[in-house]
Amino acid sequence: MPPIVGKDFTYIVCYTVFMKNTWIIVLILVILIAGYFVFFKGNPPKEDKKNIENEENMNTEQISKAGDVLSMNYTGRLEDGTVFDSNVDPAFGHAEPFEFTLGAGRVIAGWDEGLVLK
Repeated sequence: MPPIVGKDFTYIVCYTVFMKNTWIIVLILVILIAGYFVFFKGNPPKEDKKNIENEENMNTEQISKAGDVLSMNYTGRLEDGTVFDSNVDPAFGHAEPFEFTLGAGRVIAGWDEGLVLK
């Protein structure tokens, strides 16, 4: 059998390398596809949980606006439900209503924006 040289040799080498590494390419594709479904399709966005404990006591006729002084009770919870602060639980040492001026930038932006009723 004559030696393989030139174009035939390049073809055989490339074909052999590709065939030997096909399982690696397939494995990488499977991992990428599985990762896509696990990280992007498997975890739907979390819905905002609105927890209004005393809805019957809410006064929906009164509108708050920037400059108003608001007073409220609160309980701060992490996503897993762990309470990290509260002014209704005496264990945290400040069991009085939280008072602030709306729109003055003294609280997190979500409170300033969310408490201005329109």
